[in-house]
Amino acid sequence: MAVRKILMALPLILAPLAAWPIYVGVQVEQAMQEPQSVQVGELWVQHLPQHYERTHYSADAGSFLEVRDGDIEVRLELQHRVRHRILGAELETRLVDVHVNEETPPGLREALLRAQPNAESWVGLGGGVNVRLQTRPFSLQWPMDTGATDTVSILDLADGRGGLAYTRERIVLSFDTPRISISDGARVLEVDGAHYGLLVHPGPGGDYVTLPDYDLSLGAEEVRLREGESERLAMRSLWVAAWQNSAHERLDSVFRLKVGTIDAPPIALQAIDVHLSALRLSRGALLTLMQNLEGLRLEDVPLEARSGLAWGIAFETLKEMAAGDPLFQAGMHLNPDSGRRLSVAADLALKNDRELLDTRPLEAIVLGLEIETGREAMAELESLFRASGLLEEGAGDVFEQWLEHALSEGWVLESSDGLQTRLRLEDGRLYINGEDRTLLWLATVFAIGGGMF
Repeated sequence: MAVRKILMALPLILAPLAAWPIYVGVQVEQAMQEPQSVQVGELWVQHLPQHYERTHYSADAGSFLEVRDGDIEVRLELQHRVRHRILGAELETRLVDVHVNEETPPGLREALLRAQPNAESWVGLGGGVNVRLQTRPFSLQWPMDTGATDTVSILDLADGRGGLAYTRERIVLSFDTPRISISDGARVLEVDGAHYGLLVHPGPGGDYVTLPDYDLSLGAEEVRLREGESERLAMRSLWVAAWQNSAHERLDSVFRLKVGTIDAPPIALQAIDVHLSALRLSRGALLTLMQNLEGLRLEDVPLEARSGLAWGIAFETLKEMAAGDPLFQAGMHLNPDSGRRLSVAADLALKNDRELLDTRPLEAIVLGLEIETGREAMAELESLFRASGLLEEGAGDVFEQWLEHALSEGWVLESSDGLQTRLRLEDGRLYINGEDRTLLWLATVFAIGGGMF
């Protein structure tokens, strides 16, 4: 009896399950028939459907993916195989052809066709898209029509794997490849184990165009620059991270660079860590600055007035920024636990006082700087200056003489651990290692100002 009831109920259960993918197919067809576009900064991406042939549980479709960056326009002709599922649809996409305009670098079309990118995608009922991308190795040469004296550059990219996830709330991009090589005949730049990742959220205005929130990550296992038989640069365990976040019309932006080792003869560095931060910036002031710069026509401004105009725009922006108590921070640390160590920490703040900025701008600045280094690092710095030509061959021990003068004047302090300097600027007064050096500060400002004050 119970078995018969179950058998009688099965059609009521199976019928909706069998019909549901058909319903999903109708929804997916309607979604894919709508053109979609998004702009991230200067990059414009648009998806244009061409045809869609649906059966109960699958479909064949064609579309164009247009990518524009400035004057460069690339149109990818795509073919899709669609399978309807319970919560969405799976797509297999392959590249059919590539169309480019005249401004596109020569050879890009052929390189894309050789790469043969293919993708597996998931389109959900809510409209979100997730894509897994694969490419084959390819090479790109530019310029293509070289003369006898032209320098030819060649980009070689190994097979790659990437991903894309898109919703109205965020965009996620990623790409990994085991090797990238760029050569111009004389020099070769090689990158092993390259990684790229980007997460973008729309700004308060709901778009991705102007000052969006983002989280960027770049990395490489090893980077080498060779010139002939000589290796000019080698970096290992390279990692770059940057993010930007908006909240309550305030903008925070952070950049960080970490490298395991850098070998650039005669310099060898370990455990490099560099960071830059701009916190509590006024988003409105930045947008106004960008609009002013975009609408500025320097050719209409007399040459002698351009520097004053630039100072004026920058100063007005600073006054708007001061309302949010902005803070700028920077730091660099390398070669820890050795006589070659170097540590730099700096912070710059603006007081929230527009009258003070208008009348006594130097008193509105709060600056702190701390530098610690070993003696060996100073010797390497002098060697670098000489190798780069910043110190002439006949200059003698000018670097050592300057250091001894700085020690005698108290600008630099010496201890058993090395050398250090602490600088503080506040209320218009400059302190170096606790000593008031305001007259030196004012003389420096007037010298840099060149008569502006």
